[in-house]
Amino acid sequence: ILDTDLQNSIALNGSVEDYKYLCNKNVSNIDDGFLDYASDWKLTSFALDALMTYEEKAEVIRVLAAILHLGNVNFVADADGHAEIIDKMPLRLAASLLKMDEDRLKLVLTCKNLGNIHETILSPYNQPHATTTRNAMAKGIYGRLFDWIVSKVNYNIISQCPPESSSVVQLGMLDIFGFEDFCNNSFEQLCINFCNEKMHELFNKFIFDSEVLDCEREGLNLSLANFSYCSNADIIDLIEGKERGSPGILTIMDDLVLVRRNGEEDQQLLAMLERTHGHGKTSSFKEKKRRTKQDKGEFEIIHFAGSVTYQIEGFIEKNKDTIHEDITQACGRYSSSQFLNGLF
Repeated sequence: ILDTDLQNSIALNGSVEDYKYLCNKNVSNIDDGFLDYASDWKLTSFALDALMTYEEKAEVIRVLAAILHLGNVNFVADADGHAEIIDKMPLRLAASLLKMDEDRLKLVLTCKNLGNIHETILSPYNQPHATTTRNAMAKGIYGRLFDWIVSKVNYNIISQCPPESSSVVQLGMLDIFGFEDFCNNSFEQLCINFCNEKMHELFNKFIFDSEVLDCEREGLNLSLANFSYCSNADIIDLIEGKERGSPGILTIMDDLVLVRRNGEEDQQLLAMLERTHGHGKTSSFKEKKRRTKQDKGEFEIIHFAGSVTYQIEGFIEKNKDTIHEDITQACGRYSSSQFLNGLF
């Protein structure tokens, strides 16, 4: 499926546990008898062959491998508190696969350019900011790669339509998220559960509301006035806050991302949530008492599928998803890979 040179160049010789981006959720502990990874990879590889040329497929694999190596670039604080890369090998591999100068990639991950087109003013990151920049770069590349693959699917579908056809074949995909409630729930779980809420709302709208209207049009004695179901509109409004005056959780988070509060953003978020939605103001939101002095705080949302308690620590940092111009320039201009340039 892959030639030897490509397999050697991507240098993915370790196990799942050796790559940070693959082992966050203990995926290596999945029963091998339940999933056949080798067969799944063959199917995926054949699907890629149907969509693109081998060189394009190789580029996709190189970029994915670069992301995995990028996730293994770790930082420590030097004597001045500035971020310093611990092991240079993951950096070297990522830079090679992205066809980027190693020093350029190191600079992008450890410093922010505050200058302009006429001058360069470098501001060193501390360790947490460097880690955030690394993750933002990985997510930015991955997201653009995903969009590129989707565009290839669309192109292949449209190109197979007869020229005289006035209609275009469309492929719809519904990715059903699983409702998540773990011992520790963070921003990722809130996003996934929010998607579930939106899907539940869509189900209510198109199954119940549309069916009632169909019955009315056909003269059946059924109306919305005497037909009810459990709506989750208040939960959606709590999270996105578009329908009423009080801002939702996501709106408050976006506002706090723009403000520097010396590491107290999460506590500020929790205080604003409790002030805006707590004390009975929003029925689907409940404030939680701190169990210990070290407890960073948490809140509870009563979802349609059940109550979930979210730990506030890390919420604001995980919502910082802006890709700095240094990253886009490094990938779009300073990489010799035309494929990566095209993604940016």
